[in-house]
Amino acid sequence: MFVLRRVWPVTAASASAFFVCGLIYWGFNLARKVFLTRSMLANMCFAGLVDFLAEVMAAATCHATRRTRAVFMVFMLLNGLCCLVMAPFEACSSSAASWRACSTPHRAVVFMTHFSSLFTGGAGFNILWLTTASAFPARMRNFGVGVCSAAGRLGAILGILLVDAGLVYGSATAMVVFGLLAWAAGLTVAVVMPERAFRPLVEKSEDGGGGDGGGGGDGGGGRGGRGGRDETDVVANGSAA
Repeated sequence: MFVLRRVWPVTAASASAFFVCGLIYWGFNLARKVFLTRSMLANMCFAGLVDFLAEVMAAATCHATRRTRAVFMVFMLLNGLCCLVMAPFEACSSSAASWRACSTPHRAVVFMTHFSSLFTGGAGFNILWLTTASAFPARMRNFGVGVCSAAGRLGAILGILLVDAGLVYGSATAMVVFGLLAWAAGLTVAVVMPERAFRPLVEKSEDGGGGDGGGGGDGGGGRGGRGGRDETDVVANGSAA
């Protein structure tokens, strides 16, 4: 797939976005331990509720706008903004002791920006699955989505390792990096990925001009001579829509 000139930009853009979403969503958002209670189970239950609401919002927004790329970009820009806003207050969340020592206004800012980041990151991640699956023709769809899913898992693993190493919480630099990565992922998908929302998926190639028919058979120029387009052309030209 990566050697195909018309397909590798889409694959690279989607895989990099999956990596960033996995890094931020799993490694950063879901590893928080000090916000609601001392119970990790209670925190995860609340995070699951936020994620459910994010999925509903993502589906409703995409259905209303009939777009996925632009909606993904907006959610990731908001996600990056939340990380940047949280950066000056990140010292409050470095440990349970520092969280209890912070003033109430600081706690409120960190709490709201964190769960806003969880909400926008979850919505963006769900939209990215839809955008990626619809970008590839049938013969490449399984492999393309698999590569992107693997990239997302690698990002999640790296994020959790960074948390365990103590390089995330309490670091304003980490929040700035997360914010910039979220912005880069949103803009990359909006520019590179094709927009195929609410359109029929590309299930088969369109051959012509020396395609399956060779020089004879169906009309002497392939199957009806349909302009010599193949699956990779459909992927590349979809971004013009």
